[in-house]
Amino acid sequence: MPSEPIREVTVLGAGVMGAAIAAHLANAGLRVRLLDIPAKDAPAGDKAARNKIAAAGLEGARKAKPAAFFTPRFDTLVTVGNLTVEPNARSVIPGRVVLVIDIRHPDAETLARNTDGLLAGVRELVEGDGLELELAEILHIDPLRFDSGCNRAIEQAAAALGHASLPLVSGAVHDAMCLARIAPTALMFIPCREGISHNPAEYASPGDCAAGCDVLCQAVVGRAGIAPA
Repeated sequence: MPSEPIREVTVLGAGVMGAAIAAHLANAGLRVRLLDIPAKDAPAGDKAARNKIAAAGLEGARKAKPAAFFTPRFDTLVTVGNLTVEPNARSVIPGRVVLVIDIRHPDAETLARNTDGLLAGVRELVEGDGLELELAEILHIDPLRFDSGCNRAIEQAAAALGHASLPLVSGAVHDAMCLARIAPTALMFIPCREGISHNPAEYASPGDCAAGCDVLCQAVVGRAGIAPA
């Protein structure tokens, strides 16, 4: 039995059954990664195009009747991705699979423990099946906790302006990580269409941009001790 409760699950295959399984896992409160092969015509650097098949599966689960998700908000627990397999064909056992794993945690010790545990588990599975395994660390970034006071100022400003907010763990490298070494710092995000960011397909509505500016302004003047107008 695992020593800690399962919080995240990966589902391989975003067909009708795979997408439905992902939805039911999300209904149980788990974060789910739904993976499928990349579309054949997808450019190597186009994340949205490469995730097209998995995204279509998730959209099918959203529209399923009877509903796959208990409530629409549960679909936000599902993210999509892709597996690079050779040959890239359904119902064919591939001879080679490339999978990039993004492991995140705000605590450095927990991140290291989770990483070591995952890699040990992968090695065990591969050795048991007589397969070959090559592991390579592409990028490592030490986790950083932003200033609690700045975070609280953003949360309070959003609430005062009637906007919902939630804490996030970001894997992207931002200038704020450097600034945090010398001054209290926080990082604020606004919603992007379909959750796509750092990509040519990224789009944020003018209304969300304006709301983000309002929240940031109120948070800054609040930290400065200036009463908002």
